[in-house]
Amino acid sequence: MSHFTRKILLLAAVLIFVTGEAAAQIVFGSPPVARARIVYQSWTVDNDITGDKFDVSQWYFPVYGFVPIAEDWEVHVSSATAGTQSDSSGSDVSINGLNDTRISVLHSLFDDRLLLGAGLNIPTGKATLELDQSGLGQVLTTDFLNFPAKNYGEGFGLYLESAYARQTGKLTLGVGAGYLLSSSYSPIRGSDSYDPGDKFVAGGNLGVSHDFGNAYAYLRYSSFGNSTQDGIDVYKIGSITEVAFGTTFIYEQFESDAGVRLLFRQADSRTVSGELLEFEHKNYGNDLRIFTALGYRLRKAGKASVLIDYKSISANGFESGDDEYAGKANIFGFGAGFEKSVTDEVDLSASFKSFSGSADDGNLDLSGLEIGLAVRVTL
Repeated sequence: MSHFTRKILLLAAVLIFVTGEAAAQIVFGSPPVARARIVYQSWTVDNDITGDKFDVSQWYFPVYGFVPIAEDWEVHVSSATAGTQSDSSGSDVSINGLNDTRISVLHSLFDDRLLLGAGLNIPTGKATLELDQSGLGQVLTTDFLNFPAKNYGEGFGLYLESAYARQTGKLTLGVGAGYLLSSSYSPIRGSDSYDPGDKFVAGGNLGVSHDFGNAYAYLRYSSFGNSTQDGIDVYKIGSITEVAFGTTFIYEQFESDAGVRLLFRQADSRTVSGELLEFEHKNYGNDLRIFTALGYRLRKAGKASVLIDYKSISANGFESGDDEYAGKANIFGFGAGFEKSVTDEVDLSASFKSFSGSADDGNLDLSGLEIGLAVRVTL
C-alpha cells in the first residue's frame, strides 16, 4: 500500500461503522473500488489440566462494493459468508451461512471536509442458532481466538455517524462519532428475544507525514446500552477505550510498518435481584497488541513481507478458581505476505501466519494458522 493511500485511510478512519476505505471514496476523491477476500483460520486448544483437545476452524468470505448515485452521494454495501467447524472428543459441530448485510449512504459537505453517514444492518445472517450450535457460537467470541466472524448475525440495526477531517501541511486531524440502534432477536431457537443494546462510539486521530513515511495515533471510546432479555435488563458491557499508534517507514525498496494497540475495558454490569449493578470484574481482560511488517519491493514482481505479531490479554479480574475466571493469555504470530499489482486497476495479495501461545494462565496451549487471499479492483 502506498504512502498516499495510507494517509487517505488514516483520515477516513474517524468514521465508526463504515470502513475507512469506503469513507475515503467521497472525501478524498478516490476512484470506486470493489474488494473481496477469503480467509481460512484454524486453532487447536489443548487443556493441560483435563487433557482434552479442541479443534476449531473457520473460512470467511467478505465482499464489498459501492455505487455513486449523485455528486457527493454514494451507497456502500458489504456482506460476508462464513463456515465454522469444531471437533471435540469426536463430536462435530458446524455453523454455515451468510452474515448480516450492511448498506450505508454517505454524503460529503463543506468542500469534502465533513462526511455524514446513515445505514442499516439488515439481518440476512444466521442470528438464531440451534441448541447444539450454541457452544460453538460462544467459542467464536473467545477473546484469545481472533476469528474474523465472531457471530453470524445480530438482528436489524440502524446507525448514524459523522466525521470531520482536515489536513494542514504534513499534519492530518480527524474526529468522528456514531450511534448504533440495535433491535432484538432470538440467539438460540426457542429462546426469549435478546437485544444486545445500543452502542455509541466517538474518536479522533492524528497523523504526521515525514520524509520516509508517516506516523499516526488514534483514540476511540465506546459506550454500550443495556442488554435485555424478553424486555428485562440483564447485562451491560462496560465502556471500552482503544488507543493505538504506529508508523510506516519507506526507504528505496524497503518498507516497514509497526504499531501498538491498547484496549482498556471497564467493569460490566449484571442484574442482581432485579437491579442492574456494576461488578468489580469483566468478562474479558485488557488487550495489548504489537505488530510489525517488514517488506521489500521486488521491482515489478511485487512486495514480499515478513509479518510478526504479539497479543497479550490480562486476566478478567475474577478470583482464580471462580467458574468465570479467565487467566492471562499470550499469543505470538509469525508469517509472510505478498502483494502485487497485476494491472493499474487490479491488486492481489496473499498471506500466511502461524500462531502459538497459551491462555488461562498457561493451562491452555494454543496453536493456529491463518491463510488469506484478496483481490482489489479499482473501477
